[in-house]
Amino acid sequence: GGSEWLLALASGRVDMAHGYFENAVSAHRPGRDVVLIDNILPTPVFLVVVRKDLAGTVKSVTDVKGLSWGFTSFGSASHVVSLRVAKHFGVEQSAVKWLGVGGSTGFLPAIREKRVDVLTTSVMIGTQLIQEGSAVLLQDVTSAKAVNEIYGHPYLGPGMLTSHAYCEQEPFVVLKVN
Repeated sequence: GGSEWLLALASGRVDMAHGYFENAVSAHRPGRDVVLIDNILPTPVFLVVVRKDLAGTVKSVTDVKGLSWGFTSFGSASHVVSLRVAKHFGVEQSAVKWLGVGGSTGFLPAIREKRVDVLTTSVMIGTQLIQEGSAVLLQDVTSAKAVNEIYGHPYLGPGMLTSHAYCEQEPFVVLKVN
């Protein structure tokens, strides 16, 4: 998840990482040297799904109060997007039980084993859960239109991140990426 690659980048274990813009913003708050050098996609490319057995009562994000909502890990892009989607639909953070379930390998069992009720997941995993009948789509966060409605502006999505120090040290590499 985002918090893991962010630690690797901030500690110098890696020079570049592919991640979400939210993580770069979060890193700047405490003063970490992280910069987005290439925006790959203009949306978060996530789906918010709900367990199929709850689809009769959970027809919109406004209906998730009191439920558990899964995402990759606290501080990850899927967590930040989940919070933003909930806020857009008037759901207070305290009205939901937030659960980090790990990456893609955690998403499938979290829904299948009913450990979470709602899940912000990748398009690939969300589509798999929908096709197998474990979940139904609650909110699509892959289109520019949906992003503009939820965020009120265009979105800086996943991209290539590095540090200012690396940009200065390896300008040719950074130019090639851009």
